[in-house]
Amino acid sequence: MYSPASLMPYSTEYGFKRAFITVEFLSEDGRWIPVKMQIDTAADVTVLPYDLAMKLTFLSIQMPLYVGEVVGSIAAMKTSVRARILEKTVELPIIASMHVMDPLLGIGGFLDNFEVTFTPKGFRVVPV
Repeated sequence: MYSPASLMPYSTEYGFKRAFITVEFLSEDGRWIPVKMQIDTAADVTVLPYDLAMKLTFLSIQMPLYVGEVVGSIAAMKTSVRARILEKTVELPIIASMHVMDPLLGIGGFLDNFEVTFTPKGFRVVPV
């Protein structure tokens, strides 16, 4: 687990720097499920693959909404989940994406509860 004061290293997979942190999500059966997530300060909300979101919460049967992104739009469903980041529990709004993609930790619910600092050598996440 990370210490809030420590500088965390970037991942350099694919040849560029990306900030990842482990987020634990509370499943409906009361278990915390750890998920490695990329911090994406350009994303308004957290994005999870649909199959993972289904393990965390009942998504009401609804027509998918279409959310804009850099490469077009994706079919998704919106809900919220309880998450634990650096031992602090928060409610995160999420988009459950029906497209295959890596989990992204967006700013909604995250930057309300944590201060994130990016430096050339690494990044820091501190609960506020």
